[in-house]
Amino acid sequence: MNIEKLLEQAISKSGYTNEKIVLQKPKHEKFGDYSTPLAMQIAKKIQKNPMEIANVIVKNLPIADYISKAEVVAPGFINIYLDKSFAFNLAKKTLDKKYIKSEVLKRVSLQIKDGILVEHTHVNPSKSMHIGHLRNTFIGDSLVRLYRFLGLNAYALYYQNDVGMQVSALSLAKQINLNESKNYDSYLGWADDTYSKISTMIKQDPELEAKREEIHKEMIGFDSKSWDLALNLSTNILKEIFDYLAKINVEFDFIIKESDVLINQVWEKAFDLLLKNSSFYKADSGDKKGCYMLKMPNQDDKIIVRSNGVPTYVGNDIALHLWKYGQLDDFNYARFENLNGTNIPVSDPNGNLDYQRPQINTVVNVVGNEQSYPQEVVKQSLKALGHTDFYENFIHVNYGFVYLSPRSCDLLGLPYNEGDTQIKISGRAGTVLTAHDFILHLEKKLHENFPDSPELSNIAVTTAKYELLKIDTFKDIVFDLERACDLKGNTGSYILYTYARMNAVLQKAENDSFSEQDIANLNEFESNLLTEINNFLDAITKFYNNFTPSTLCSYLQNLCLMYNSFYSNSKIIGAKEENQRLLLTKISFNILELSFELLGLNKVNKM
Repeated sequence: MNIEKLLEQAISKSGYTNEKIVLQKPKHEKFGDYSTPLAMQIAKKIQKNPMEIANVIVKNLPIADYISKAEVVAPGFINIYLDKSFAFNLAKKTLDKKYIKSEVLKRVSLQIKDGILVEHTHVNPSKSMHIGHLRNTFIGDSLVRLYRFLGLNAYALYYQNDVGMQVSALSLAKQINLNESKNYDSYLGWADDTYSKISTMIKQDPELEAKREEIHKEMIGFDSKSWDLALNLSTNILKEIFDYLAKINVEFDFIIKESDVLINQVWEKAFDLLLKNSSFYKADSGDKKGCYMLKMPNQDDKIIVRSNGVPTYVGNDIALHLWKYGQLDDFNYARFENLNGTNIPVSDPNGNLDYQRPQINTVVNVVGNEQSYPQEVVKQSLKALGHTDFYENFIHVNYGFVYLSPRSCDLLGLPYNEGDTQIKISGRAGTVLTAHDFILHLEKKLHENFPDSPELSNIAVTTAKYELLKIDTFKDIVFDLERACDLKGNTGSYILYTYARMNAVLQKAENDSFSEQDIANLNEFESNLLTEINNFLDAITKFYNNFTPSTLCSYLQNLCLMYNSFYSNSKIIGAKEENQRLLLTKISFNILELSFELLGLNKVNKM
């Protein structure tokens, strides 16, 4: 099926020219399976009536067995209707995952080089994950899942900053016995209660500030009691973070620790490479005298090394990306033992694990909107250094902030100012919502709808994931606890409820011989569902092209709306059209199952 080609032929035969054919998916079946505004596009250029142009194009449209009719509607749209037998057979093909993979790869416009490194999550080792981290995590995890489904080699990287000021602050707290850790059942519980306290104390006491700086200097010497303490703290906190990640069905392939970046002298090795490049130079005059600069195309040159010899954030990030792309020596690795008994490779200067950094051709960084400029500078820097291939395959997937609604703060007992419509998550303001507490609150709220469900934990995790994925990544989210649990809204609970309904229908079927069913006459609700089923491949394609799991979430919402309308208005078991309707149910069910895999949602067969 190639509707675009048929339209191109019709345009040419009609004597018109057009730059690009845009095919849209109408929201309602009565407007066809596809619609195009191309007549209006042409009319704008040649100053003629778009209705006349559309009628001429439809008259010259070649005959195709998969098109039942094409009609013109004001102000000049051309609506195209697929033959229902063809559409039904097309829908049945989505029962085959291999077909879905091949079709999506044919449709994608964005070419991503295989060997994809996705870096995401980035939790400071001084506190628990919060709801904002979860958004980063779920976006990154869904991208890795999508790439792997399509047969690409994709790897999830967790980068741990284990030598930052947060760790030295916690090390100081340990040394002065602030909040005795023996009173806590987890390192994270102690860190959550302690970090804000010790930070406030350091700001108010110059002696503590000096002590913290001393500890930090000892830490990055990597041969002291301060370093041993910091390493123990950061490692145990990381284990608890990874234990939580496993519970929400998120996995990583390997871990790189910032301490090993320093020990391995990644920056120093990168600096040696930079010195060999003519775009990298030392300023000998002006306010930047003594700084090492990088000549940038179409913008001011950037400081990479300050005059005191310390690399900037951009300088360190350039070095890290040169490592990612295989331009610098790899680390040694050891096994990182998770609390659940699993293990993954982790950088370790003394490690002897037989593991090597995978071949990376594309880097995807899932980082917040506020880092858009630094990310672009790193990308442009790689180009300036002559690595055009790295530049072209450097992708920043940005995302907006997560705020809380006033209603959520009321339910959670969190403070906010009168008149606030969205409340920023802030430890200082007392509005932090940890990921763990977030899921627990969702469970408690969902219990009101499903008091007897043994699956509350799975429902809560899926509700959280869907709520944080359904909004376009670059937009901010105002999370509302009540709305997230609504069974009638665009929520994970609603999607799960529909999945369980489909499962119940299929369980009642006496056999699965309906899989070979041919089409009979379709009622309005069957036809609408069939049309939505055939939008699935486009939804995955847009997810891939735009790095937006939200497009797949929107599709699932529409599919579930169409299915529930079909379910409410069309008898299935016992009807003369039973096999046909069971097959529509089976196809819809399979689409949900695959979508759950791509988004990392938990499946629940019964609510």
